Parts: sequence; C-alpha cells; structure tokens
Amino acid sequence: MEKQISIIIPVNNAQESDLAVPLSSINNQIGVDLAQIEVILVDNGTYKLKQPKLLELFANIEMTYLKTNQALDWVAALQFGLGQATGTYVMFMGVNGQLNQTDILQTFLRQMK
Repeated sequence: MEKQISIIIPVNNAQESDLAVPLSSINNQIGVDLAQIEVILVDNGTYKLKQPKLLELFANIEMTYLKTNQALDWVAALQFGLGQATGTYVMFMGVNGQLNQTDILQTFLRQMK
C-alpha cells in the first residue's frame, strides 16, 4: 500500500522509553489507516539505542530504524530520513513531541487533499 505520510523522528541520544510518548500519539490516531503511515527513526546521536527491538511493541506502526555511522545534527538527521521517506507528505517530530489530538493525521490528510 502506498504511504500517505512519512513521519521522521531523529532519536538523538534518546532511550527507547523516551520514544513511548511520540509513538503512542501516532498509534492512537483515529480516522486514518495506519498502514498509510510510516515512521522513520533516525538514530543520529553519539549514543545509539541499546534495544530498538523493544519498539516492536508498536506493531500497528510501520517503522524503519536507521542507524547513522556518525553523529548528525538535527537538520542532517532530518535530511537523512527524508532520503528514505516514501510518503506523499512528510512530517517531522522530535522525541519529546506528540500529536496532541487523536485526529491530527486525519485532519492533515484532509487538508492536503
């Protein structure tokens, strides 16, 4: 299925538990088929995730985990993720971000169309 939205999240020295809030906020979206959404985690920090397999808890979300060979700043990490994105539209999120309403992705897609 063609992806409508690619959400790029630079990990930047975060731990797996730090990703629970942004990933939960994506997982809890209503009015949108999560099969049309891809999440790209760019592990761009000096310290990499120790157990990225723990994120498989979010089985409803198609995630791609990209581990960089060197530390990248925020902009370079976003560009790295953008190179892997397949969605028609792209959103950027930080590890401390979240979708505050459960219909944000639905509204976003409606407005884009």
